[in-house]
Amino acid sequence: MTISEVPSLSSNPRRVVVYRSGAMVTRCANLQRGGEGFARHLQLGGLPLTLDDSSLRVELAAASGDDGRLPVVGDLRVTLAAPS
Repeated sequence: MTISEVPSLSSNPRRVVVYRSGAMVTRCANLQRGGEGFARHLQLGGLPLTLDDSSLRVELAAASGDDGRLPVVGDLRVTLAAPS
């Protein structure tokens, strides 16, 4: 699967806490389940280049009215994609 075939999510900052040595930014993105379930791979673009890769965390929560079945985050990788 090439990077252009991986579904991309956009996210919006929901909360920012500023510290002397940096900041913690909580972002929110909506993931829709397709006919065959959730996508196996996703891209979350628009993150800052100054992101500390080891600080990235992912948390999933069901939307209200959803049946509660969520995908499991099995692997998290930070990569750099150059625009074409």
